[in-house]
Amino acid sequence: MNLPLTAASQTTLAGVAAVPPPAGNTVEPLLAALRSTDARQRGRAWQSAGSLGADAVRPLAALMQDPQFETARSARRAIERIVADAGRPGAEAKRQAIARELIAVLESRPPTRIARDLLWLASEVAGDNAVLALAAWLNHPDLREDARQVLHRLPGDAALAALRAAFASAPEEFKPNLAYSLRARGVSIAGYPDAKLLPTRPAAD
Repeated sequence: MNLPLTAASQTTLAGVAAVPPPAGNTVEPLLAALRSTDARQRGRAWQSAGSLGADAVRPLAALMQDPQFETARSARRAIERIVADAGRPGAEAKRQAIARELIAVLESRPPTRIARDLLWLASEVAGDNAVLALAAWLNHPDLREDARQVLHRLPGDAALAALRAAFASAPEEFKPNLAYSLRARGVSIAGYPDAKLLPTRPAAD
């Protein structure tokens, strides 16, 4: 599983100098550079992507599905840079716009591996108005745990309400995970002990 952006986006390559934004600061030059077979050109492109805005999110999300692994990975890294830049002080308008674009892509139900990355990216910039779209992934068999962790990270009553609603209707095997998140918010939940408190082997006689 990819690390949340709070960890991954802070990882830097030693000796890499600051790179200017793509010519004209537009999306198309970035996409072309990310498709390059030259690793250095791809690297310069995704490292400089933070200056772009919300209009780059959907094209980059589409490029994350490219059959060329390095192209797809570079597209993901470019979105990470854009999301990280939106988290800086004074970038509230950019943050909201990027959150809307990430949610729009998630609502289109992209492939599982793409959706997982986008869920975590959304957790960096999303607010209350994104909770319903994020909570919809709690019903996905392969991504429900990612969705739970994303909602766990979001402050506010909307995320708490989504976790409560999910707990009420969740299958039994997933209730302990949701109970953990609810207890972290101060909600008292009877039963469903945390998995780490359950014995992993029979007690000795």
